Amino acid sequence: MAKEKITIQYILKSIPESLLWSFISDDAGLSTWYADNVTHFGKRHEFTWDGYTEAADLLDYKDLEFIRFRREGSEPDEYWELRISVDEVTDNTVLTITDFSEPDEMEDDISLWNAQIEQLKDRLGCR
Repeated sequence: MAKEKITIQYILKSIPESLLWSFISDDAGLSTWYADNVTHFGKRHEFTWDGYTEAADLLDYKDLEFIRFRREGSEPDEYWELRISVDEVTDNTVLTITDFSEPDEMEDDISLWNAQIEQLKDRLGCR
């Protein structure tokens, strides 16, 4: 069964893009909210949760704008991306998540992203 694309936006009030970038683009930042531990060797990243490790390759990034990974074993057109933008009207920072999910797992995957973003908001102090 083909995976479906998920796009979720989160508004992070009063968070500078540079601060958010440090939380989504480096091992230490990602280890505070996305996984228990993150390490990388070149473009290969390993994300660990409670002893389970998932590998992903860094596909592309643009400083202060987006970072995109492909999970090991994923189809070539599947990826997960964290993208930063600023709402022109409210001047709030927006984090857009793009991911791919099996149709019968989509609700669970969105719930997982929601929980992870709540952890990110805690670390950023933007509740």
